[in-house]
Amino acid sequence: MEYLIIFLPLLGAIASGLFGKYIGDRFWEFLTSSFVSISAILSLIIFYEVIVNDYTNNVEIFTWLTSGSLEISWAIKIDALSATMLVVVVLVSSLVHIYSIGYMSHDNARARFMAYLSLFTFAMLAVYRIGCVIVTPGIDPQVIRQFFDQMSGTVFGLFNLFSGGALEQLSVFSLGIMPYISATIIFQLLTVVIPHLEALKKEGEQGQKKINQWSRYATVVLAAFQSLLIAMALEGGQFGQGAVVNPGWGFKLTTMITLTCGTAFIMWLGEQVTERGIGNGISLIIFSGIIVRIPSGLSQMLDLIRTDQFSPLEAILLAGLVLVVPGFVVFFERSQRRIP
Repeated sequence: MEYLIIFLPLLGAIASGLFGKYIGDRFWEFLTSSFVSISAILSLIIFYEVIVNDYTNNVEIFTWLTSGSLEISWAIKIDALSATMLVVVVLVSSLVHIYSIGYMSHDNARARFMAYLSLFTFAMLAVYRIGCVIVTPGIDPQVIRQFFDQMSGTVFGLFNLFSGGALEQLSVFSLGIMPYISATIIFQLLTVVIPHLEALKKEGEQGQKKINQWSRYATVVLAAFQSLLIAMALEGGQFGQGAVVNPGWGFKLTTMITLTCGTAFIMWLGEQVTERGIGNGISLIIFSGIIVRIPSGLSQMLDLIRTDQFSPLEAILLAGLVLVVPGFVVFFERSQRRIP
């Protein structure tokens, strides 16, 4: 099942890209959309197994590199983080595929377009999973994980939430998209107090592009500064004693480069998603980072219900509150005041 979820979109992309001109476009539209939809259904099944049965798995595909005692394999790791990301990416992509059947009906190269969509889906699945499991060099991940287990429910848990669980593993995506959000907010506030920025904002699209470019530069600076603070905190034992294997400036520089590049890559990835019409890329990354905690939250609720610490009625009321509050916020965000 895990193989099908990952490789069905890739198979559809290859088939449509290579043989699209030999068979009608309609066939490839339905084939690629069906493959991605099947992948979405299977990802929902995996998601259910993770929530209800605490399912985890590590499916090895093949051994990539072997040297003495070192063995590096290409494998599919299924846990709460990967299950949630599978659902988000593949489900959204399947809806985009289905929508594109009608939206791109006027295009003469629909088979190539559907192949591109399927390939992009596969790349999204592969890239994000790779970044969330590659640990920053020079640390002991077990010590970091124990620290975050003890700090759940605090501000550290909130930061870990927005990184999609990458912070507790201290992976290359640990900082997530937060430096970019901070830089964007800073420049939005500066446009009020700095006349030059205010004038740029009034120029329209060209001025906004210039502000966005400066925001990207500020993101790199903020990410470098935050990664330096994280490296210093790791060496100081704030994340647990023995978290750093070889302290020193070499470790600090390595951590700064690794985490800053990870943030820059996520920022680029979000912009690519936005440009290709899949949706607002930055919002999707933030959304995926938040809902990645849904499996563990639902699992804990089920455990509380089984042990009579939480009644089914309270669970229903909580679920209703979770649905009503966002709907209430959206209602007021989208509301309009008619001025006669």
